[in-house]
Amino acid sequence: GKCGNTSMFSMQYIDSLVWCYLKTNVKQIIEEIYRKNYAVDISAIESEIVNCQDKKKSLQEEVRTQGVIFKNEVRIFGIEKAKKKYDTAVSRIEKQVDEIDAMIENHKKKIDEIKSISSTTFTDEDLERVEHDKKMISEYIHLLVKKIYIYNHDTYTFIRIILNGDDDKLCTVNEVHGRKPIFFGIDNTEGIHAGNIISKGLLGTEATLYNVPCADNVTEFNINISVPGRHMVYNAMAAAAVGAALGLTSTQIAEGIASMETIAGRNNIIKTDRFLILDDCYNANPVSMKSSIDVISMAEGRKVCILGDMFELGKDEKLLHYQVGQYIAGSNIDLLITAGKLALNIADGARDGNASCHIYSFESRDELMEHLYDLLHDNDNILIKASHGMDFAAIVRMLNDSGL
Repeated sequence: GKCGNTSMFSMQYIDSLVWCYLKTNVKQIIEEIYRKNYAVDISAIESEIVNCQDKKKSLQEEVRTQGVIFKNEVRIFGIEKAKKKYDTAVSRIEKQVDEIDAMIENHKKKIDEIKSISSTTFTDEDLERVEHDKKMISEYIHLLVKKIYIYNHDTYTFIRIILNGDDDKLCTVNEVHGRKPIFFGIDNTEGIHAGNIISKGLLGTEATLYNVPCADNVTEFNINISVPGRHMVYNAMAAAAVGAALGLTSTQIAEGIASMETIAGRNNIIKTDRFLILDDCYNANPVSMKSSIDVISMAEGRKVCILGDMFELGKDEKLLHYQVGQYIAGSNIDLLITAGKLALNIADGARDGNASCHIYSFESRDELMEHLYDLLHDNDNILIKASHGMDFAAIVRMLNDSGL
């Protein structure tokens, strides 16, 4: 993940923090914390580049002027003395030009680094695999730290490892190349942890964070998370840990968390004339599926889950889909609609779990879309979620754009 320090964006600090299991919501919160407190004016840096380029042109013109002076002084002082004066002057100018070129290059790098503020080390596919094989996580962490040590020893000095202390595998990581991890959790209260968690339904969550070593020496403060779901408390704690590690105050962290907004496909709540849609269709795995089911369960009124295939789950893919269906059976969902061959196992799991909801299954997304309006009611609360390859964004667009 990438952030900055308390006074300005410090790219050395930005590149120094390593947290290999950085999910998108955490990146959003971190980005929002820094957008809120350190709005970097890239145009100002670009203006500095223009100023440097103007100075460079002036110096280059001065070299040409020195050439004219040299010719005149040859006639007066002779070539040896004139050349010595010329070489001294040009050497001074060339040194200034080199310094300006270095400044321009640094400014350009700074702009590139600011633009990449929310970049992550691994792809979504990497994170998907890690989710189902958590023993890989420690290997990823060690590999990242080793790479940083090899390629940028100065950055290595500032490395921080921030991990979910409630995770049964991550909590076993004791040390990485001499670095002690910073843990966060709800059940694990040894590090940064959350309490007084109050759900506001689909309006979000309130909580108190404890043991956060902020720059203003405040370790306990309240936060307001606008995005619903208990899992968002974990995301907020992770972002708070990042902010504290890089020198933010408790106020800056709390304001940044409160400012976080959702984006399309990521816990994005859409209100239409007919429906309330929880658009979480960018990607899916069993854990995120269950978290999203928990979120839609908070809604008032009829609750609908439109779920599709989860890809890249390996040899247990059918079982993992089935277990999501079992989870639905224990939730207060009113209508389950599935699309895709793997998602048929979700429907089977729900039926075998004696789910009280109505269940409909379709072999494809297109077939589901043909019949969807026949199954929905006005004022339904609808969760839409599947792996990105299912393109469930088309369902979101249809329901969002429809005037029916």
